[in-house]
This record gives sequence, structure tokens and C-alpha cells, in this order.
Amino acid sequence: KLKDIEWTGTVEFIAIVVLLYILIPDDFQVFEINIKPIVLVFIIILAVKYFSYFILRSTTEKNLYYISFLGGFAHSEATTVELAEAGASSSAVWLVIQTMLIRMIIVLMITPTLLFYALYPILITSFIGLIGSFLVLRKKETQLTLDKIKNPLSIKGALIFSGTYLVGLTISIILSFFEINILAYYSIVFAIGFLSGGASSLFVATAFYKSLINEGNALLMLTIGLSAAIINKIFYSTRALKEDKNKKVYVIHLVFYII
Repeated sequence: KLKDIEWTGTVEFIAIVVLLYILIPDDFQVFEINIKPIVLVFIIILAVKYFSYFILRSTTEKNLYYISFLGGFAHSEATTVELAEAGASSSAVWLVIQTMLIRMIIVLMITPTLLFYALYPILITSFIGLIGSFLVLRKKETQLTLDKIKNPLSIKGALIFSGTYLVGLTISIILSFFEINILAYYSIVFAIGFLSGGASSLFVATAFYKSLINEGNALLMLTIGLSAAIINKIFYSTRALKEDKNKKVYVIHLVFYII
């Protein structure tokens, strides 16, 4: 399996990222946003994605909890679809959602103040989810190989990831030139969250960094973006669900776990 990993593209991308990070000055700003912390967040998330991908490709472990957890970090959408196609327990998708919460913590590192307010609720929620899904999945085995997950450090994969996150950053920069109603922010973060939970978190973090929103609205927007990302997971998993599975029961169970 290790032969399937694109070593050349991986090494090239790592070299580019490291060089880019070294060359960016510590105080380099674009539209009053310090870029280096954002680049660092990108690097950390990509490192987590690649580490998870590497383990998935090199392990012989078949435990559903283990596979779902690593798959959620490597590529949550692809993992969600494959779990549903295989008819896996809805609690496996619930576990994938917990990895989104952990990524949210990484993104919020660019705004320590907002991270301070959001950290404990996120940790408590993810802890409950991780323990709960472990109790359900700890003895379940699977033959899934998660073939839909591709090398996140290939040039194509990394550009797609970076482009998705840059959507959130770009929109927050554009909105800094306008005065819009807070309800518009709620709508925008929901739309971004449906595209990518990480991108919605970055949008909220940069909007807060630029003082476009206060702490209360930022926390609410994080919740809205996460809710949209969860709806996305429910939509994808239901659409891809194995034919002999009852979709209504599946959704009810998944919503019950999430709540």
C-alpha cells in the first residue's frame, strides 16, 4: 500500500510549503491580516491530514472506530461517503464529525481570544462524541480501505484544500469594505459551512480578527458554520447510503447521536 503514496509530489509540496513559510516575514500583512499564522494553520492541518492518510495506507487495522477516526482527519467527505456506501453504523459518521471540531480548534489558533471563548465548549462536545462513538464502534470490524481518500499532499489535493479555505479568507477581506447586517454574516457562514467546515471557521476567525464581528456573534457563527457542515455530512451520507439500509432510520439515529 505504501507504494501507492505519491512520494515525489509529497516531497515537492513539503519543500514548497517549508520554503514559503520561511520566506514570509513575521509581520507580513494583507488587508491588515497577518498572513504567517494562517499559513501555519494550513501547514498544521495538512500535516494532520497527511499523517492520518499515511497511517490508513500502511495499517492492517480493521476496527471501524480506528478507520473512521483517521479517515475523518484525512478527508471527511470521502470517508463519510464510503462509510455510507458500505452501510456502516451512523455512529461512524458521528465520529467523523468530531474530527471537524478538532480542526476548528486548529483554525482558531490565529485568534487566541476567540479560541479562549470557544475552546471548552468544543472540547466538551468532541470528548462526548469521541467517547460515545467509541462505546458503539469499539468492537465493530470493517473491510473498508477508504480508496476515495487521495494523498492530501499531492499538488492537486493540496491546491483544492487551500483553495477551499481561501474562500473563507477572501470573503472576510471583501466584507471588510462594506457594512452589512449581521444576518447577512449568518447566511454567508452557513453557505461556506455547507462547502467546508474548516473554511467557515477561518471566515469567522478572520472576520473577528478584523473586528467585523464581536465575540458573541463569532461564537454563534461558528455554531452556524458547524451546523451547515453537519447537514452536509447528513446529506452526503444519506445520498450514498447502501440500498438495503433504511434512510429514515439512519438519519434519525445520526441526528440523535449529534444532539
